[in-house]
Amino acid sequence: CAPALLQTAQVGVGHVAQMVNEYLTNRTIATHAPFVPIEEQYARPPKRSIKQILTREIVEDFARQKLLFDKRFISQAALDQAEAVYKSAEAQVSAQIAQAGATRSQSDFYVLRAPYAGVVADVSVVLGDMAMPGRPILTLYDPALMRVTVSIPQTIDTSRQMQQSAKVEFPGAAGALKWITPTGVTVLPALDPNTHTVQLRLDLPAATANGAGTVNAVPGMFARVWLDGAGGDAARVFIDAKSIFRRAEMTGAYVLDPAGKPMLRQIRVGRVVGDSIEVLSGITVGERVATDPQAAARVR
Repeated sequence: CAPALLQTAQVGVGHVAQMVNEYLTNRTIATHAPFVPIEEQYARPPKRSIKQILTREIVEDFARQKLLFDKRFISQAALDQAEAVYKSAEAQVSAQIAQAGATRSQSDFYVLRAPYAGVVADVSVVLGDMAMPGRPILTLYDPALMRVTVSIPQTIDTSRQMQQSAKVEFPGAAGALKWITPTGVTVLPALDPNTHTVQLRLDLPAATANGAGTVNAVPGMFARVWLDGAGGDAARVFIDAKSIFRRAEMTGAYVLDPAGKPMLRQIRVGRVVGDSIEVLSGITVGERVATDPQAAARVR
């Protein structure tokens, strides 16, 4: 089973300030509930005015220059230079306050909230850890939105009829709970180039996960998917296990030609069912096989 997992990460940088017991693993949380608060002491802007932030030396120097100018002890150029220094310092402080205000407007980034009601599957941080962009903090899943993911060979038909006949089996479940009809089937449009398989996602009913008396589907749970016609129309071939002839790395069987003469043929075998073994390739339906390979080998 695979849930709709969500890994929450931090937008800003800070330390984990508190670990709430209600948000430990396997706890249910409500929508928009706060997660782990992040320390935001460096994001708080100063509340003092510009004149309070400006150093006393700059303020007093500008006031002294104005007083000297009023008494005609300095020129207009000297006053203009002192005023330029004062305004430059004032502009720098204003820019710092604006930047701090923008940081404060993003203070919600330092409190993570649940985007939907769900169950905490994993907690990736502890108290004091550094929360950084891209680092998972909590992993959530919605028990009402569970699905089964399976990879099938590209040769299997994925038509609408096949999707409608799909069944999900939960081994070990009792009675009617063992078989579940998915509410929807999604076939991913891309194939795995390494395994040449396509992925199917089968959505489970909401009651399968959290309803009373139903299968308690959780992430990682084993399930089987049954598809009508997935095995193809070709008949399966079984022969007596005693008919198999093995020599070194070669596996074969003696097949009788139309004249009744045995001919050694290399085959590929599959699973064993009782005294018989399945032939995956090398022998077709209707051909005759010698049951005693040693005696068939002596025929000339």
